[in-house]
Amino acid sequence: MKEKKLLIISTQVAGGCFQYSNEIIARWPGKKELVMAARTAEPHTLTPDWSVKYWGYPAFLRALSLACSVAKILTGIIRGKYSGILLFGTTKWERIILKAWKTSRLPSYIVIHDGVMHTGEKNDKQQKLILQLMKMSSHLIFLSQYVKEEVKEKFGIDKPSIIAPHGLIDYGPLPVVKKTEKPMLLFFGRIARYKGVELLLEAIKKVPSELYDKLIIAGEWLYRNNTDCDTDKILIIDRILSPEEIKRCLAFSDIIIFPYIEATQSGVATLAINYLIPSIATEVGAFREQLNDNTTVFVHPDAAELAAAITGLLKNPERLESMKEALKRLRAEYSWERIAENLANEISKSIREKTGKGQ
Repeated sequence: MKEKKLLIISTQVAGGCFQYSNEIIARWPGKKELVMAARTAEPHTLTPDWSVKYWGYPAFLRALSLACSVAKILTGIIRGKYSGILLFGTTKWERIILKAWKTSRLPSYIVIHDGVMHTGEKNDKQQKLILQLMKMSSHLIFLSQYVKEEVKEKFGIDKPSIIAPHGLIDYGPLPVVKKTEKPMLLFFGRIARYKGVELLLEAIKKVPSELYDKLIIAGEWLYRNNTDCDTDKILIIDRILSPEEIKRCLAFSDIIIFPYIEATQSGVATLAINYLIPSIATEVGAFREQLNDNTTVFVHPDAAELAAAITGLLKNPERLESMKEALKRLRAEYSWERIAENLANEISKSIREKTGKGQ
């Protein structure tokens, strides 16, 4: 009898969710049938078994592609090809696919990055769609225990789930740069209101200027910022950075700051881990799951407390060195190989429990 495959579908086309799905799929150890968007906004090296016209096509071609895809999936179900389905997307396509998949009575798994949308990004239609998808899927995959608990508390959804954290973001070796005599501070990433940049700008006013060279705030702003700041000590780069620009920022930086007002998990935190850069983070979201007291100084989202933490760390170079050593140990836990293998094992285990068979 032919071995059944896990059907994996990714409608991701760009950004952190695109990288997350691609890294896991590239290292998937089990039998799979891979379906991806035929066009993506960012390049990738994966070779899907077949593709869908999800993005970058006229509406009628997209609708036709969706209909053909559903028919193909239903045919595969009838022929007994599949052991389950894994979805890396939270769009209307996944809702239609899950409705069709229900006829199989086979397990379904969907990756949920943010079960509850962030302040400043809330969209009632998208939140409703995410909620529908979580209710429709038999199993949920979260990137942190925090998001799992948040979904349970907010929506009362408590079904079989797996935690598969975000692995290391790796842009390759950092360039050799001439470091400044005093430490450089960095905030990096897409800048939304919930990320607390105003809190950071308020806190940095209380940090003695002679302790650091500059604070770099790098990333595209999603709203207008009217906060006054010292342009001699603060460099704001308001745009999407290229990988080479990101590497230069990281190469110059000695401390990464996460002043978030709220959070789930952070992809940028894995940059700090991968490139061994100590950090200061607020006690929100899943930062404590991703980092620990040996790698990070944790504070409440308060300007005075954040300023004290920055000042204290700048005055303690020995602590900075010990944090780098702790980051070396932590880095091994976030390899994509380990994450993909653990996820595949958990899915295989749950399929065996439901069907009494392996993949």
